[in-house]
Amino acid sequence: MSGPGDSWLRRLRACDRPAARVVCLPPAGADALFYLSFARAVSHPVEVLGAQYPGRRDRRGEAPARTVQELADGIAGAAGSDLPVALFGHGMGAVVAFETALRLHRPPLVLFVSGAPGPPRHRVAESAESSGTAHADLSAAATYRWGDARVGAPVVGMVGDEDPVARAEEVATWQSVTSGAFELQLFSGGHLYLTSFVSTVANAVGERVLGMLG
Repeated sequence: MSGPGDSWLRRLRACDRPAARVVCLPPAGADALFYLSFARAVSHPVEVLGAQYPGRRDRRGEAPARTVQELADGIAGAAGSDLPVALFGHGMGAVVAFETALRLHRPPLVLFVSGAPGPPRHRVAESAESSGTAHADLSAAATYRWGDARVGAPVVGMVGDEDPVARAEEVATWQSVTSGAFELQLFSGGHLYLTSFVSTVANAVGERVLGMLG
């Protein structure tokens, strides 16, 4: 289940000859297995890795990260350069994915940001009533500030049309963080639309990644 950076990434989907790698960044309080159903639903020649933040499962003995930047530093260093990389982040994972994109040796193929307001409208989108690793994650997210940096990759904003914590117009503000193209995709459902329509989301991601490869 381990990925290129054994401490930070877990391989959720392998394939014999992957054309690309999708690195998935979990929301607050979640771990790499949050994306297991998503990874299993991907039907394209890409491998899927989930980030394992400190403080959970096999890393439960480690102190949780104190900042979004700390998470991004670890993930970017573990993502590998042997394959083209795309990033997918949901909730708090969206800003972690963005900061990771800024730290990669080359821009990602595409950055998927899901269920989260863009950095210009950043706020903690998950419930503030939490404990343990979720509380630590939310504290890290609450201190995050965008420094006006932009990523040189296409950005795809994704959101449920009934999401009570990340409205479509807020997700659309991700357009301001890229020097590339931006697209907003609406799905049926609330904040966790991707777990309800996992095959639809997985196919959309896989097709976009392969399309970016030409």
